[in-house]
Amino acid sequence: MSLPPFVTHPRPVQLLAVMLAAQMLTMVPFAAWPVMLAHLSAEWNLSNAQAGIVGGAYFGGYIIAAPILVSLTDRLDARRIYLASAGLTLAAMLVFATFVGSYTGAIFAWGLAGAGLAGTYMPGLQILNNRFDAPTRIRFAPWYTAGFSIGSGSSFIIIGLMSDYLAWQPVFALAAIGPLVGGLLVLFKVKARRPAAQKVKRNPLDFRPVLNNRRGLGYLFGYLGHTYELFAYRTWIFVLIIQAGALSGFTISASAGAVIAGVYAYLGVAASLLGAAWALRAGRDRAVTIFMIVSVVLGLTTGLVSGQYFLIFCIVAGIYSISIMTDSGALTAGVVEVSAEDERGAMLAAHTFLGFLGATLGPPAVGLALDLGGGVDQPGAWFWAFAAMAAGSVFALASRWCILRRI
Repeated sequence: MSLPPFVTHPRPVQLLAVMLAAQMLTMVPFAAWPVMLAHLSAEWNLSNAQAGIVGGAYFGGYIIAAPILVSLTDRLDARRIYLASAGLTLAAMLVFATFVGSYTGAIFAWGLAGAGLAGTYMPGLQILNNRFDAPTRIRFAPWYTAGFSIGSGSSFIIIGLMSDYLAWQPVFALAAIGPLVGGLLVLFKVKARRPAAQKVKRNPLDFRPVLNNRRGLGYLFGYLGHTYELFAYRTWIFVLIIQAGALSGFTISASAGAVIAGVYAYLGVAASLLGAAWALRAGRDRAVTIFMIVSVVLGLTTGLVSGQYFLIFCIVAGIYSISIMTDSGALTAGVVEVSAEDERGAMLAAHTFLGFLGATLGPPAVGLALDLGGGVDQPGAWFWAFAAMAAGSVFALASRWCILRRI
């Protein structure tokens, strides 16, 4: 079968499949802290806020590394950055398993793992961008971003199953196998290639093109609010599922709770793809606004049913998870669409920096809300926890309105 003339890479679907598989593998460590959070919090005597800070450190490491690693893809082959960062993730998990035994050590090692994700997630998208032309990029970007939900959902299930049988140290150590295999997959299945903007002399840390792109800024700040909400949810949902069962008189095993959390993440795949498709037809800005309003309503609703019947909580929390993900692909595809060829790396660097700044703030905010409400065993605290999550969409709506009304 002949390939369409606009496709640069000879087997675009095959390359997308390789990068999705690599993304899932490098993200195996993703749920290690969320799943082990309650156990390690008890062992190290951590407050909910401290546990949230460790969870946020993952994304703090991400935002420290992302501006450099992602922007460098305008000058270097993103494949090289991807391989080095997969190695960094592997090393971080082994450090956590071998040397960490306290709150401060966990912040460092978990932040290092987040820096590794910074060099694989968006550089992985750049591997595709640098090998496809515009129509193919726009079509494939939502699929790649949806792969984040596949990777995180699989991570919850894998880590949850291991945690039923193993202590936390071997769980973290075995999770390192994922980025090892993912890096090898990219090494042997993705050919090296000079990026399209190789001749550009712009400093990789020059972000003036980003500030001058107001439509792009609207998507960037929308993504900040989106990731605040998404990763606040994914950091805490496993613990809240277990606790919801306890409040309803059920004992939920770690593996069962992890499967539920994993299913929520998998549902986000369809939500992201369908949301991106609907945004193309209905208008991206209008669709994103609707998605965010629905997410606020569902976040508050989930908080109101918390501590009630377990099945009702699980259903509403699952629907909320879907709503959070509906704008993900649309926001990322929007950034790709409005970026010039030689500035795309800078735009994606700002996209990932601002987005994961939100992700850094979200988990501690929920932990603080739980502490102020009396802890996870107090049903009243749960409303404020989910309200703290939904605040991400409130911020996204307000910031996008302020930016886009001036265009």
